[in-house]
Amino acid sequence: MIFLESKKIGHSRQLKLSGSCDVRIASELRSSLQELCLDELPATVDCSRVESIDSACIQLLIAAKREASQPLTISFLDSEDAQRFEHGGFSSYLGGDGSAIPNQFNSAE
Repeated sequence: MIFLESKKIGHSRQLKLSGSCDVRIASELRSSLQELCLDELPATVDCSRVESIDSACIQLLIAAKREASQPLTISFLDSEDAQRFEHGGFSSYLGGDGSAIPNQFNSAE
């Protein structure tokens, strides 16, 4: 189960994810990310309370980051989940050479 909470904070929007983020919730996550990215405000996807994340949801996060018209930050608390980006071949989205896995990354501004 996943909990999606979207809210406006000052001059930005935030989508908080928690629970298990897998293919079973991909459609719901996709809709939430599309809504978040349609807004003209910078946004953050907070994954710090995600217990697990699969490649389907990682792909949705990457797509949202690439398609966002405003800066989009994806933050992780668990470095293991961030490492899934590297193991899935998405290290270029983490910045640098991918050797150091940060706990957050931003879209190009």
